[in-house]
Amino acid sequence: MIPFRLFTRWKRNLMSVSAIAVSFAMVLSLSSITAGLHEISRERSESSPSDLVISSLRLEPSIECAHSASMRLLNDTRNFSAVMPLLTVLGTIGIPPNDSAPHPFSPFDDSESEIDGIEKEEIGFVGLVPELAEGFIEDSTLKIRSEKLRMEGWFDEHGDPMYDAGYGGGWTGEILLDDNIMKEHGLVPGDFVYYLDPDGVARSSFVIKGVIMTSLMGGGLSSQIVSGIALLHLSELQYLTGNHFRSSGLTNRSDLANAVYLDLQQGRKDASSLRDITMYLEGLFPGLKVTTKEYRIYRLEEEVLVLEIFSMGVGLSTLITGALFLASIMILDIEDRKGEIAIMRAIGISRRTIYLQILGDSMILALLGALLGLLPGYFGSEYLDRMLRSLYGVKLSFSVFSWELVMLTFLFLMFFVTISAVFPGLRSTSIELKRGLSHNLYR
Repeated sequence: MIPFRLFTRWKRNLMSVSAIAVSFAMVLSLSSITAGLHEISRERSESSPSDLVISSLRLEPSIECAHSASMRLLNDTRNFSAVMPLLTVLGTIGIPPNDSAPHPFSPFDDSESEIDGIEKEEIGFVGLVPELAEGFIEDSTLKIRSEKLRMEGWFDEHGDPMYDAGYGGGWTGEILLDDNIMKEHGLVPGDFVYYLDPDGVARSSFVIKGVIMTSLMGGGLSSQIVSGIALLHLSELQYLTGNHFRSSGLTNRSDLANAVYLDLQQGRKDASSLRDITMYLEGLFPGLKVTTKEYRIYRLEEEVLVLEIFSMGVGLSTLITGALFLASIMILDIEDRKGEIAIMRAIGISRRTIYLQILGDSMILALLGALLGLLPGYFGSEYLDRMLRSLYGVKLSFSVFSWELVMLTFLFLMFFVTISAVFPGLRSTSIELKRGLSHNLYR
């Protein structure tokens, strides 16, 4: 039950309740985002794709002889259980009009490749060798760069025949395409799409063999860079992007990739073996970066920690500000109630009782503020979640809202309110009886 005395100065107390409500709502919203970041970090840690990754130091592919180097590592059955070379590039895909007839062709054909009414989409192309990638697939999900790519459908050709033919034949024209692009353009498996060169000319056709579902693609910031992801045979992507062979003066480079993913044998995952294998790979691939799963998880958690510290810092600052505002209002209230407090002292009410009364009033106002801020806090977390998903263009959930989180935030609020109520409480017990009665007489 709310004491009647709190209604006598209702405007001032309403301001206090409003300040607490705003503080509580903001802290609750930011706390839900922090909890969401924790969850995302945990999921990303669990989905780290491999034990070791050999990667280029720059964006440009610099791992040479990717196919043969991967097979050599795979043949080292003492150390490695799975090996997967990858080439990742940004490029343009062409979607033909719905009413157009399929126009399949390979980059070796001499036929005219200009197609009318084609729609263009900037996407991320990933080249891989299907049979090697299968060692990293679990429950129809391929893990690449801490991202889970869930697939419906797979390549018919599990090898990489174009590489086996010395990049002179063996074209499969198979592709797996992101579900966002499929839905947007009304595509289904069996339809054709086209790879476009930087001049917008179709270089080859691809038949869709399956669909990729990923949490990375969507609207917002990421859609300004790429609209989706496509998986191709490694050699075919190399050929289309000129990474199958490069000649620079006296230097010839061939079969280029960005990264090689490796999974270790169960008996070789201890710290000592991992350190030895890392040093071995650094010697085998000079000038390239070799990172462990633990290092990638650490970097991910480090980035999340920075965001958490920022959000909690803003939230706690707001909470403390609200508690101090309440303390200021209580001090003003005590100054106005000097005479009333003096009379309470005169009739024998103890200092302790008066102190607890002031503390109780602060708690009641804080409780009312928390109840008032509960719904704004929930809707605030939903708004921030939608804003972040829109900004980064991902399907991830950035907000985790639960009653445990509400109770924890409420306990933090009460802690700061209790601390901030100490001074007003002591101020109420230090009022001199004679001066207080005089204050009441001359009002």
